[in-house]
Amino acid sequence: MSSTTPAEATQIIAALTGGTPGYEREKAERERKAKAREEKRLAREAEKAARQAAPTKRKAAPTKPKAAPESVGVHKKSVGVHKPAQTGNVDAKTPTLAEYGRPQVASVGVHKSDRHSKKRGRVSLRPDGELLMKFRVFCAAAGIDLQDFFERAGVHYIESVDAHKLQNVDAKTPYDDLMMKMMVFKTPISIINLYRAYNPKNKWKMADDRAAEAVSHLDPALIELGIIQTQFNAQFKRINSFSYYIPEIEEYAAAGFSPETVTPLLNHHREQWAKATGKARQR
Repeated sequence: MSSTTPAEATQIIAALTGGTPGYEREKAERERKAKAREEKRLAREAEKAARQAAPTKRKAAPTKPKAAPESVGVHKKSVGVHKPAQTGNVDAKTPTLAEYGRPQVASVGVHKSDRHSKKRGRVSLRPDGELLMKFRVFCAAAGIDLQDFFERAGVHYIESVDAHKLQNVDAKTPYDDLMMKMMVFKTPISIINLYRAYNPKNKWKMADDRAAEAVSHLDPALIELGIIQTQFNAQFKRINSFSYYIPEIEEYAAAGFSPETVTPLLNHHREQWAKATGKARQR
């Protein structure tokens, strides 16, 4: 019988036992690692469950100590509304001239220390932008503020009206007619009367006067046609501004109707307007 080498003996033993010694070691190592991973997984799950069961304690964020507010009152010093404030005395609540775009003017003594006087009233105005700019330029040149301008202009107007002797005015004169004579409008009275005839509840305003400048040179018949057509387009809803009539008036003016055509056309429109509204036009 031939002798068996150690390597052959190892192979024979492995064949009889079902594997090599190296295979057994690798198998044991894999089992050990798998067991270690399973232990780590179980440990993590246990730790997670413990955290969920325990009450959450949030650490409060450190707060900075609040500094004592600086004693800067809006009314600390008696400063008039229209007196330009000094840079050193301006706080967060004090409006500046740059914020409102007003020209800087010299302080007027009559308004010093009277900002909160009970004798003073408050009114909100929305004048035309171009007119307001003219007022501001005038105030800057004259060295007065806008409030003084409005007060002086109003007083001057009232005094002028009182001094003007109105003709043909007695106690029975309607209030609107009296006001119409007192006001100075650029629009011809015939156009104003047309507007009032189809809008009896409206008063002629300065904004209407400015809007009518574009059509005041036209034949009143064309203007009346535009007014009637606009009211039909608006389904006879109330119209509060003469500017709303301008597009239709300009369209009739551009049509180039002859005077012989305008008169019967206007009569037809008046009849249709009377049938649609159930009332006659006020004259």
